[in-house]
Amino acid sequence: MPAKKTKKPARSIKYLLSANPKFQSLSLRRISPANEHSRKRPRRNPSTENAPARRALVLVAVFILTVGALIAALTAQLLAWKRESPADVVSFSRLSFRTLLFLAIPAWFLMRIAAEWIAVRENWDDAVEEPAWLGIGYLTAEAGGLLILIGTILAGIGARNLGRSEGERGGTLVRVATVLIVLVVIAYIVTTWAMSAKPD
Repeated sequence: MPAKKTKKPARSIKYLLSANPKFQSLSLRRISPANEHSRKRPRRNPSTENAPARRALVLVAVFILTVGALIAALTAQLLAWKRESPADVVSFSRLSFRTLLFLAIPAWFLMRIAAEWIAVRENWDDAVEEPAWLGIGYLTAEAGGLLILIGTILAGIGARNLGRSEGERGGTLVRVATVLIVLVVIAYIVTTWAMSAKPD
């Protein structure tokens, strides 16, 4: 016996009623299923949706680089404090100065550029009321940059004086620079808490 052919379910055809006021007539337009589904389900762009997360990741990476450079310079300064040999004091003081000059300061500039770029992309500059956590970030970044610059200058002068006097002069300037760097690290840790909590 020949097999019975199964009938496929008929597709539902939808029409759009349109009117032409010039000819005073009505017409039906067929709506294709593809167009109907495209209207119901707009396409999503994953790159656009994940853009804020990627920007935040860039800022966090640069921030970690800045804090890491400051901690490395601070460690070298503390080691210079504990050394009794003039040669060790001079070598660690120079290491601290070079770390601040070639790592901390460039990392700070990268951090500020990344923060300003994110603020522009997220339209925070056009906001009527600036978030409190954003104001804390700007304040600590600017004040911290100034302290880093002063600490770098003092560390450089102190390291030069220590080298010329074989460890007899310049230690006070290095200690002052150490205190400034400690203040910057503490301020940046507080800023990290404030920006992660995002208080109003």
